[in-house]
Amino acid sequence: SYTAACVMSHHLETDIEYLRVLSGLKLAYTGVLGPVARRDEILRTLNLQGSEFARRLHGPVGLEIHADTPQGIALSLLAEIQTVLRP
Repeated sequence: SYTAACVMSHHLETDIEYLRVLSGLKLAYTGVLGPVARRDEILRTLNLQGSEFARRLHGPVGLEIHADTPQGIALSLLAEIQTVLRP
């Protein structure tokens, strides 16, 4: 029943399991925090590179607003979700 999900548990194996489940859902927005290399490693582990899910997975999440505080990063993430949900 959710429209958007964002994953970052700071534990790679947990994030992989979360994204395994989320990859089967048709969410309007799915994002994963962290660097591109981490996102790509997760997609490789799940054997989802090049998939429809990989094309719509946002990562690193957030609009580039040069945020460097937790509040700024949250704002960046919510702004990106808003942009996707209400283009």
